[in-house]
Amino acid sequence: MTHKFDVSKKDRLESPQRKALLPADKVVEFLNLKKTDIVADIGCGTGYITVPLSQKLSEGKVYAIDISQELLCEVEKKIEAQQIRNIVPILSSENQIPLENDTADLALLVMVFHEVNDKVIFAREIERVVNSHGRVAILEWSKCLEYGPPMNHRVSEEEMMGIFDSLGFSIKEKHELNPSIYLHIYGK
Repeated sequence: MTHKFDVSKKDRLESPQRKALLPADKVVEFLNLKKTDIVADIGCGTGYITVPLSQKLSEGKVYAIDISQELLCEVEKKIEAQQIRNIVPILSSENQIPLENDTADLALLVMVFHEVNDKVIFAREIERVVNSHGRVAILEWSKCLEYGPPMNHRVSEEEMMGIFDSLGFSIKEKHELNPSIYLHIYGK
């Protein structure tokens, strides 16, 4: 069984420490979005990156997808408070994302992959929802620092590339946000 985020600690998802470690504006900038893109923010949590994504997609849409209804309620509060019209919250199971095939121009996974039990099945589901010209952006914990989830639950950059390569994706961009977090962007 893998490490799962404790929803009772949801305040950590928008803590000053996390914002310093994972600046939302910098993440969104790396994604090179078009204003019409459809983004599946898989494992969106409280919407920390979902909301900045929606602001960038003036003619697009963000599917805010999570397995926790409690976290999706936080996203819904933001939608209502900020009167956001292009975020659609969706409750999901781990390996069955309730989107049609080829829906998304981009699937974004921020610190989610290490929590998944069967990474290959999960990656296949991501591949299913991304369209033929789509991309997958994954931010994940590196294996070099002690901060974050247990080391044995983390996915190395090499392992991540192997999983997506086996599904016909190739790495298009690699970035290091800081020594703790890497960003991979894959394309079909």
